[in-house]
Amino acid sequence: PASVVAGRLPSDPQAKIRRLKAQLAAALAQIDELRASADTDFLLGIANRRGFERELNRAMAYIKRYAASGALVMLDVDGLKPVNDTLGHAAGDAVLKAVTEALLRHVRASDLIGRLGGDEFALLLWNLDAAAARAKADALEEAIDQLALLGGED
Repeated sequence: PASVVAGRLPSDPQAKIRRLKAQLAAALAQIDELRASADTDFLLGIANRRGFERELNRAMAYIKRYAASGALVMLDVDGLKPVNDTLGHAAGDAVLKAVTEALLRHVRASDLIGRLGGDEFALLLWNLDAAAARAKADALEEAIDQLALLGGED
C-alpha cells in the first residue's frame, strides 16, 4: 500500500503528539529547575548574589512606585576564614548554615535573605523605618554573635 514506507507502518500522529507534549513538559520543568538553581545558593538554599540582586531590583521598583518602605542590611560573618583554614570547609559550611538558620528565624517570610559570596549576606526587610531597621540589624548581629558564643563553649 502507498501508506507503507520502506517496510514501516504509518505512525500514529496522536501518539507522536502525546510523546512530544510529554517531552516538552519535561524540558520546561527542567528549565524551571535550572532557573531556580541559577538564583539559589546551593549550600544554603537562600538567594545567591544573582537572585538577591534580581529581587532587590524588583523591590526597588515596587518601593519607588508605591512609596513603600524597606531596609537593606548587609552582614559579614567575621572569623569564617580561620574556621575553614583550621577545621576545614565542612566546618565553615556548618557555620554558614547556622548563620542562615539564625537569620531565617529572625525575619519574616516576606523578607529576603541572600548570600552575596563567601561570608557576606544581605537582607531586604520590608516595611521598616530607619529606627526599626537599625534595631533589627542589631538584633540580627546579636543572634549571629550568640552562635559564635555557643560554638566557643563546646
